[in-house]
Amino acid sequence: MGLLIKDDEVERLARDLARSQHLDVTETIRLALEAYAAAHANIDLWTKLKPLRDELDRAGHTGRTADKAFYDQLST
Repeated sequence: MGLLIKDDEVERLARDLARSQHLDVTETIRLALEAYAAAHANIDLWTKLKPLRDELDRAGHTGRTADKAFYDQLST
């Protein structure tokens, strides 16, 4: 089974990392993918949405109420 990397920069990064760690490219890619998967495996939705929640907090509150008139205005 093979993997074709069509991006020269990605291939260069993989080879440079492999060389610096004294590993072959396959082992380097395997370790990198395992580390990435482990780092992102148990992140809950609340944590994933933190950047969006922070952006909404920075935007501030308008003080407006989302009542029937508000929604009616959206559909006109």
